[in-house]
Amino acid sequence: MNPQEGDQSGIYTNEARRERLARYWQPSKKEISKARLWVPPLRKAMVEEPTKNPDRSIEFLKEGKLVLEKALGRPFSKPALAAAAIRNIGIQLQRDASMNFKNRNILAFVFCHDVNTGMLGVAYAIDTAEEVIRRGVDDVVLESELDNKASLPNVGINIPVNQPIEGHLRATTDFVDAAILLKEDQTGFLLVEEAAKRLKGKKSRFRISARFPYGPVRDFITIGADLAEQSYKIHYRLADKIY
Repeated sequence: MNPQEGDQSGIYTNEARRERLARYWQPSKKEISKARLWVPPLRKAMVEEPTKNPDRSIEFLKEGKLVLEKALGRPFSKPALAAAAIRNIGIQLQRDASMNFKNRNILAFVFCHDVNTGMLGVAYAIDTAEEVIRRGVDDVVLESELDNKASLPNVGINIPVNQPIEGHLRATTDFVDAAILLKEDQTGFLLVEEAAKRLKGKKSRFRISARFPYGPVRDFITIGADLAEQSYKIHYRLADKIY
């Protein structure tokens, strides 16, 4: 696990590519069906392997916890550690997206990018909620506006940079909703369930629906959100062994 959470510049590059691409191309139903063949390796890495080889996954979590606590200088919670396991897969998906774009494999690029959007939307809901509880919503929203991270659909909670007042209000509402859900259920299970629903366009306990600066492939967003929800719950339970 990398405390820097991967190459942020790569995320911004892929976001810009995806937004431009959406203006003139979307995959057909046939192409979406073809892309579903790429789901099993992801499911294996995120769901099946941690279940079949728990000892290996526990060692991975233990090592990640030590690295992250050393980098941050404070204890790293169980929900945050389970979310970090999702982000770790997300880092590789971002790299795969970049590689596929450079190789002009546009379908694979869109698949990796949009699946990752669904995954990280779930993971960042946990991160955001914890930060709001720890530091207060005003500081977290201000930080998001300054570094522009919350303008990325990967976060799942978006600040429209061209509409600063609306964006500030949306972010404040979303961040507070996430914190309320985590306080209600400190395992984070309720929050990841509601975040996944939101990303899939379903009714959730978030007061504002997810918005993206482009038209993502909802099937791919759903795949990512579902895998992230399952992965989070598996890794949270495994983390019981080290807390």
